[in-house]
Amino acid sequence: MILTSPLLRARQTAEAVAEVLDLQHRVKILESLAPGKAFIEGEGQNAEIFLELGSYQFDKALLVGHMPDLSELASYLLTGNRNLNIEFKKGTICAIELTSLPPRGPGLLCWQMSPKQLRFLGR
Repeated sequence: MILTSPLLRARQTAEAVAEVLDLQHRVKILESLAPGKAFIEGEGQNAEIFLELGSYQFDKALLVGHMPDLSELASYLLTGNRNLNIEFKKGTICAIELTSLPPRGPGLLCWQMSPKQLRFLGR
């Protein structure tokens, strides 16, 4: 499943990735991936993003969104707080393995790749 921000550029990115992965029918818009919507100070596991993610049944998901929200989300999934300051340049992707949504345990950062690394792999 590919979950994307409702903003145009994010939707275009999600649709392009979906076409490559043959997942066109699995793209869903999440309002909570719009800039500034994922977290409101003090929400933690009650943040809109987790409530919305919890409403879907999936074992793997690709999220397309915006900075600094994606960095904060990745930080929260890995540590239970938003302060890890993971660096994401435009086009960076990472894989985080979860057994459940926070706060039931930390996720595991499996890998992270920059656009340059992805281009190299695509040759």
